[in-house]
Amino acid sequence: WRDAMNAEALFDREDLFHPVPKEARSGLIFLLDDGWDVPIGTVGNDNDRHFFGSVDPNKDKFARYGSTPAERLKGISQAVKSMGYAGVGLWISPQEYAEEPYKAESSEEYWSTRAKWCRDAGVLYWKVDWGAHDYDDEYRRLISECVKKHAPELLVEHAVVQKPLSHNHGDIEKFIADRSKRTKKQMEFSDVIRTYDVLEPFDKVCTLLRAHEALEYTGEHCGKGYVNGENLYAICSALGLTTGIMNYNKEALACINWQ
Repeated sequence: WRDAMNAEALFDREDLFHPVPKEARSGLIFLLDDGWDVPIGTVGNDNDRHFFGSVDPNKDKFARYGSTPAERLKGISQAVKSMGYAGVGLWISPQEYAEEPYKAESSEEYWSTRAKWCRDAGVLYWKVDWGAHDYDDEYRRLISECVKKHAPELLVEHAVVQKPLSHNHGDIEKFIADRSKRTKKQMEFSDVIRTYDVLEPFDKVCTLLRAHEALEYTGEHCGKGYVNGENLYAICSALGLTTGIMNYNKEALACINWQ
């Protein structure tokens, strides 16, 4: 699927990634998911994970939009808006491209530069997911602080990266306690917390528990306090959560209309 994150598949045809009717798109951010900034053929294993984190639209996949990262980001942003969406969002890996041993000072410059690229391009959203520092909440905080300083209109979403079911992590009570603690920490600096990947038939109960853990900590000491319940549309509507439309259907359209 990473190879499908290219200009031709995304913007030259409507049938692959644009099932939402045009009249319902104006309030939606169209998010380029995992794969948009890595070379063709990237698998995501130990041999090529260093390709992630560039925040630079791959020059082969998006060559039509310019010769620099900033130009390509702006071209993508304009293409998304021309299709009727509010703007573009980007999947972000919490690591630096071909990263050397992590140093806070160099990382601040790295993420500040990319925040400025996205500010100037009109990017609206970063979905910060897995990468070399996905379990490092202070690194995630650094990313958010760089964005707030240089691109304050850009929303940053974080998540506790986890397997779909809690028992996959061993000691369930310990894992849930640790997840709740990490969720609280992320709520301090996140614009949005994502409840993360779930698995049927336990998707509803898992989302409810994770949403509870996040909503429990909303308040004056938190970031913007949004919680993204992904594609559990009824739960998102009932609890006032934001939504990640990963499988479009009538329930998704009802959720859009409700919001």
